[in-house]
Amino acid sequence: MRILFIDDDHTINHFHKIILGGFDQPIEEKRFFQVPEQALDYLLIEQEGNTFPDVIFLDLNMPRMDGWEFLKAYEEKSIKRTKIIILSTSENPVHKQKAAANDLVYDFVSKPLDLEYLSTLF
Repeated sequence: MRILFIDDDHTINHFHKIILGGFDQPIEEKRFFQVPEQALDYLLIEQEGNTFPDVIFLDLNMPRMDGWEFLKAYEEKSIKRTKIIILSTSENPVHKQKAAANDLVYDFVSKPLDLEYLSTLF
């Protein structure tokens, strides 16, 4: 399993690294990007190889490029499809509805990620 996180919050990324350390299934690769544009560049390169992530956890509220803008750029660049899960502190029902209406979004989960959700996902 390969997992990619896109979140500008260094503290939450550190927390998720700890959570993944306690996960009982093997994780071949985990990558963390604090800048969504860098994640897009990485995904464009990796879609040709065998290291494309199985799931992307995407934050919504980030400076410069938010999660919605990332999804739009992801689709415009025709990047290979994978599970994209919005991982957000937002409880805004409009965000949840917008995520549900987006074909790229697999799920909407509240931060922080927990082992129970990971277990049900994999």
